[in-house]
Amino acid sequence: MMNVISIRDYGAKGDGLTLDTVAIQAAIDACTAVGGGTVYLPPGEYLSGTITLKDNVTLHVGPNARLLGSTFLTDYPRLERPGGTIDYLEYLGYCLINAYRASHIALTGEGCVDGQGMAFRMVLRITTSKTKDSPPTNSPSTALRCCASRIARM
Repeated sequence: MMNVISIRDYGAKGDGLTLDTVAIQAAIDACTAVGGGTVYLPPGEYLSGTITLKDNVTLHVGPNARLLGSTFLTDYPRLERPGGTIDYLEYLGYCLINAYRASHIALTGEGCVDGQGMAFRMVLRITTSKTKDSPPTNSPSTALRCCASRIARM
């Protein structure tokens, strides 16, 4: 029988205001520890920083569930780049969903994953411009463009 673990069982609130990163990651870790299965996000809005998928885990975003990326960069620890990669953009090491050397993983469901990347694009444009009329000297917003994407009806 396949294990199904609800993030609510690990303390996730799903109110869109509480940072649920620790609860989501704890559910992923527990799922891997029992050999794998599905980590389920029931209806609600789950605010999160970086979570890391691990071996044999399916992250299932259920109907009327939304995984929302935090709008605070401090909720995203800078991830080490795998050897041999080139990080030419300052913010390439930050992400909402991470997986490194993990096998048999999936992101499924009828819900929505919204990285809320537009919040970062505005901040980055303000902080990287020399003057209001000059273009940014280093444009990490290019790397975050994909964060503005939403995954829905997976």
